[in-house]
Amino acid sequence: MQLSSSQNSLFETIRRTFIPKLGALVALYNEYTNSSYYVEGETRDNQFVGRVPVGEQEFEKILDNMRFTRNPLASLKKNSLGETEEGSFRWIPSQGDDSDYQLHCVIYDGSLIPDADTGETYVYAHWEYRWDVYPIRHYRGENFDAAMGVDLMQTMLYENYVEYDYQLPPTHNEYNKRKE
Repeated sequence: MQLSSSQNSLFETIRRTFIPKLGALVALYNEYTNSSYYVEGETRDNQFVGRVPVGEQEFEKILDNMRFTRNPLASLKKNSLGETEEGSFRWIPSQGDDSDYQLHCVIYDGSLIPDADTGETYVYAHWEYRWDVYPIRHYRGENFDAAMGVDLMQTMLYENYVEYDYQLPPTHNEYNKRKE
């Protein structure tokens, strides 16, 4: 099944609906147990790979061709503007010690970026332990490597003849200054 299929779009809608509700329950649990679990997170600028000059659906087809799969148990991510991700994907090396890791790719459509080109996809990535092999290490962020994830994703885009522009989207502070 292709990543851009309607079933997968439905899957993302379900994630976007239920993860915030689960987050409220987790926040209550954290408050009463002094824990720090989470189901939502922020995608930081150090994970920015680039702007790909195709829309989200087309980029999902590219990811599919590059052997990425949906990342069903990833926390729901938001960028610096508060925009919710359009999708979470992962690529797993086929062999060797690195098969304990995954390249996690998160995409945004730029809907909250002022004057954004809606025909672009904003790509972020990081390298981390696989959640299905080392769930505790993954959750704790052990060996989380944003720079390696960005380098690997940019290399994969280059090797697959996918153009990208490394111009960072504006931060939340820049966005607010523009509004004034």
